[in-house]
Amino acid sequence: MVSLLLYLRKYKKDRVGRSTIYVRITIDGKRAEFSTGRKVQPRIWDAAYGKVLGFSQEVRQLNSYLSKIRTDLYLHADKLRDRGQVLTAVSLKESYLGLDKPSKMLLEIFQEHNGANKTVCPDEMAYVLSAVDTEIFPE
Repeated sequence: MVSLLLYLRKYKKDRVGRSTIYVRITIDGKRAEFSTGRKVQPRIWDAAYGKVLGFSQEVRQLNSYLSKIRTDLYLHADKLRDRGQVLTAVSLKESYLGLDKPSKMLLEIFQEHNGANKTVCPDEMAYVLSAVDTEIFPE
């Protein structure tokens, strides 16, 4: 079972007194945590519900963002289960943050882009791509 907790690290405040909002994922007693990158004044944080108190536009946007994080984490948990992968707190965190995907080098991305453009606009890109292929990617 996946348990999510949004909480503040009150002991780490910025110079105006705001604390960072963190997400804690717990699965089978094992935890993983990450920062949402958002900060809030501790006096308007509702720890019981993991959201900000108030009705201003800024508060509504922040609460919407936090709700989206919760929803996305549950969706990622479902995807991991559907793929037959082991669901752990760390694997869910990595899946949500995109750390589970193999990274690509710039050269690979460039070659994929050029390959896609050869089929999309062959007449316009033929000269450019041939020059790039011979100068940057000599065989």
